[in-house]
Amino acid sequence: MKGLALGLFGVLTLSPDALLIRLISVSGWTLVFWRGLLMSATLMLAVALTNRGAFVQTVSGIGRIGILASALQAAGSICFVLSILNTQVANTLIILGALPMFAAVFSAVFLKERASLHTWLAIPVSALGIGITMHKGFALGQWTGDLLALCTAILGSVHLILLRFARGRNLIPSAALGGLFSASVAFVMAPTILIPAVDFPYLAIMGCVVIPVAFSCFVTAPRFIPAPEMSLVVLLEMVLGPYWVWLGLGERPANAALLGGGIVLCTLLIHSTISLRWAKHR
Repeated sequence: MKGLALGLFGVLTLSPDALLIRLISVSGWTLVFWRGLLMSATLMLAVALTNRGAFVQTVSGIGRIGILASALQAAGSICFVLSILNTQVANTLIILGALPMFAAVFSAVFLKERASLHTWLAIPVSALGIGITMHKGFALGQWTGDLLALCTAILGSVHLILLRFARGRNLIPSAALGGLFSASVAFVMAPTILIPAVDFPYLAIMGCVVIPVAFSCFVTAPRFIPAPEMSLVVLLEMVLGPYWVWLGLGERPANAALLGGGIVLCTLLIHSTISLRWAKHR
């Protein structure tokens, strides 16, 4: 119950992220800068408060793997923000829903982990749903945002593989470093880092509350519940994210996105349910 509560709280906290990105009026790179900088500062402060007297050791303990994970996280964060700004939110989150499928493929290739039959069956079905979604995005001229979402899913899956390889280490400082990396890249690319006063509340909520709290929940929840069950919880983001944007900005997902998203959501739901049952009977 504790793990389930943490997972649900993490998803509920993260769900307004896409809406906040849309509400902020600055350029994409300026947004990436402040998003990464505030997240990094918040997480580093949390690490300092929870590891008094061992702050330096905790940060240095991430090692080279942690630094590589930071770089992957930074690249994924940049692609995610730019995707949200260049296509419909529903498209981005639907395409990101295929991240577990990419992770299964990369696990088989890099970690020599044998994926189950139902995983391999789910991959082409999920690809069909993503293809339907992206096809409409290309027709509407939103192909840049859809491709960036696909890059986010691929980067996220590789990041997940790296986290599996480094399990046992405290990689929360790595997430903070990832925010700093993305902010550093954005500082060079952004036309300006100045932001209007009206955007301060949205940025503060996003960088100091939404992302750090959600990340902390997602890191902690798997300690108490199996990964398949956690996957079921995370799937709610595919529904809640576009819903908040629909309510806040009136952006209704296209029919193709609803169809493609329904295929992906049902496929992942069935896949996660089967995986959970298998895990319980082992």
